[in-house]
Amino acid sequence: MMGPHVAPRFQQWDQPKYLDLLVKAPPNGIVDCVKVKCYTLPKIDECGDVIMADWALHVRRHYIFDEELRAVVQRRSVTVEEYLRRSVIPDKRETMSGDFGEMLIADLLECFENYRVPRYKHCDRLDRNESEHGSDVIGYRVLDLQSCDAEDELLVVEVKTQTSSGYIKGVVNKAKTDSKKDRVNLRRMDKSRLGMTLNYLERRSDDYGDFVTAAIMRRFLEAAEFPCVIRYGIGAIAATDKASALIAKNYQSADFDTLDKVLVLGGADVAQLLTRIFEGCTK
Repeated sequence: MMGPHVAPRFQQWDQPKYLDLLVKAPPNGIVDCVKVKCYTLPKIDECGDVIMADWALHVRRHYIFDEELRAVVQRRSVTVEEYLRRSVIPDKRETMSGDFGEMLIADLLECFENYRVPRYKHCDRLDRNESEHGSDVIGYRVLDLQSCDAEDELLVVEVKTQTSSGYIKGVVNKAKTDSKKDRVNLRRMDKSRLGMTLNYLERRSDDYGDFVTAAIMRRFLEAAEFPCVIRYGIGAIAATDKASALIAKNYQSADFDTLDKVLVLGGADVAQLLTRIFEGCTK
C-alpha cells in the first residue's frame, strides 16, 4: 500500500471524442430512453485520425496510467510501443472484446447517466489477457463525500460483447442471466462477487493515491450498516446498426422488470473499430 509520502498517481480523464458520434435511438415500444436506451456506434470511415487516436489513448489509459507508463519506460529503457505491446495491451481477441464492451458502458454511465465509474479494473494485470473476476462495471452516486446517506446509489452492470455477430438477443439474454450473479445479500456482502469487486477497487484506488474513491468503495462495502440503494443493470454490445429495432422485436417491457438500467450499443463496424483501436493503443 502506498504511504502518505507518495504523491497521487491516478489518471485524470477527459470525455472521449467518439461519444459525439454516437447516435441515440428514439423511443419505440420497448426502448423508452429512460430505463432502456440504445445507441449506434459510428462507422469506421466516420472516425477520422484524431478521433481514432483519442479513442485509442482513452482505452490505453485503462491499462496503464500516463504517469506510470512514463516511469516504467524510463526505468526499463524500452520504447513505449515495445512495452505496451509486450506487457500491457491484451492481444487475445476475447479479452479485447470484453474489455472494450466494459469501457463503452463505463463511458455511457459517466457521460450520459451521471454516475462516477472507478477506472481501475483493467490496471496492472499480472496476465494482460486475463480479466479481473467479479462484477463487470459499477457506477455510483453519493450525496456527500463526508457522510453516508440512505440515498447513496450503487449501480452494478453486467456487460456482454459480441463483435463478430449482430445477434443482439443472444448478448442481451446472456447479460440478463449473468446479472443475477451480482444480486447481493447485504449481510453477506464480503462473500459476493460485488463485494469482491468493491474490495478490489478500494485497494487499487488506495494504491494509486485516489483516497476519495477508496473511501467511497468502503462506504458501499459497509452497506449493511449504512444503508444505500443498490441497482442492477446490463450492457449489451453487438455488430448491428439495428439494435433498437431488434430489441423492440424480441422483447416486451416485462422482460426487463428486474433491471434498473438496460444499455445497448450496436455497430456494424464494431469489429473493425476494435481492431483499429487496440492497434492504436500501443502508439
